[in-house]
Amino acid sequence: MLEWNGRELVGELPAECVSDCSAPGQDASDAVAYWVARLSFAPPRVYAIEYLRGTGAWEDLDTIDDDTLAERVLWLFAGDAREALARGETTCHYLE
Repeated sequence: MLEWNGRELVGELPAECVSDCSAPGQDASDAVAYWVARLSFAPPRVYAIEYLRGTGAWEDLDTIDDDTLAERVLWLFAGDAREALARGETTCHYLE
């Protein structure tokens, strides 16, 4: 079970989620939408916007819906987790 403690995601993303949502060179949109729904993945909006704004990748953050916001955060978290696993590390996810 995943839950939020302020900016911190408590719990681990399932390995299948990480794999599905971070496959290099593939459009993971459908997989990310599926996993957001399956995990009830809903990061706190204000922190998610700050986190995503820090990437510089999106300009529509103040106007997008919560599902799209969650999908973008999960996609980035899954990519981070894939990279950490490749290095033999564990992953902690924070919206900072």
